[in-house]
Amino acid sequence: IIGNITGPISTASSLMEPVKFYKALKKNPEEADAFLTFVTTQLIRFARAQIEAGADVISVADPSGTGEILGPKLFERYTGKYLNLFYDAIRDTQVGTICHICGQMKSVYKEMDKVKSDALSFDSIVPMRQARMNLKDRVLMGNVSTYALEFGDPARVAILTREIGKSSTDIIAPACGLGTKSPIVNIQAILKTVREDAKLHA
Repeated sequence: IIGNITGPISTASSLMEPVKFYKALKKNPEEADAFLTFVTTQLIRFARAQIEAGADVISVADPSGTGEILGPKLFERYTGKYLNLFYDAIRDTQVGTICHICGQMKSVYKEMDKVKSDALSFDSIVPMRQARMNLKDRVLMGNVSTYALEFGDPARVAILTREIGKSSTDIIAPACGLGTKSPIVNIQAILKTVREDAKLHA
């Protein structure tokens, strides 16, 4: 059972006008820290409630905290800092943890490597071979296109799954979750392809 959490930056930027929030990260860092500390504390409480209810893994997605939006310095200063505050706070529960960040990663691989989740999950736009080159010792997860899962067919999904499987990805999974209209046969195609390839290489 995977419990889902919206990350600190994304939650914070949805609680106030986003432009004002992003400006505050630069112009009012003390206020931004106070706000993000409060938000992260509530996310920790929510995660612990999910764990108490039976979650085996906690996955945090922070789509508004990307390197594309913030740049490397602010990514490390805020996204990385508050994600790690979150992960450190639930480490005693011994559940697995995932961190998903949307968008391109090439400008923030070094900063991303400091995030303390067990696995790092990426958008379909990220070349997983590139991710592996920059994150050699991390568990990498992803990144079958969410668009293809909803609008493609099983054959297309199988091709994408095999391509990702060849790129040293540890956990093959949808990139950014699943659209509500994704056909079940497309989702099943991921598992079917992984099983078929595992038999071939057994």
